[in-house]
Amino acid sequence: MQKNKKKNHKDNRSADKLIIKSVLIGSAAGIVSFFALTCVLTLLAYTQDLEESYYTALIFFASGFSAFIGGFAAVLPLKRNGLVLGLLSVLPTFFFIVGVAGIVSRTGIGFLGWIALMIMLGTGALGGIVAANKRKRVKIK
Repeated sequence: MQKNKKKNHKDNRSADKLIIKSVLIGSAAGIVSFFALTCVLTLLAYTQDLEESYYTALIFFASGFSAFIGGFAAVLPLKRNGLVLGLLSVLPTFFFIVGVAGIVSRTGIGFLGWIALMIMLGTGALGGIVAANKRKRVKIK
């Protein structure tokens, strides 16, 4: 007699939920870091009286750095699939930022917005790869 084989779908569902949860945590970390870094860079630009030509570079820096943090935070709990999870965590962050910017300025995504997306995808994937390859430190007593 053969044993009854029960398929266990709970494992797949819990793994999917964990992946979605880590992507959303990474996206939230990216959003928070973007707006915090934007506030700091705005204060810097205001106090130093920077020219307008520097504003684009500052926003690209804030976008890239926040995407790196988001990708890193998304992959850190799982320690696997760094590239994919890093990329996935950037997309909600980008669309949230574009939505807020679109509401404030009443415009759509321009050419610089698409460049910012490419920068964010690259640095988010890099952050995910770094988090996946991060080794745990062994403390010797």
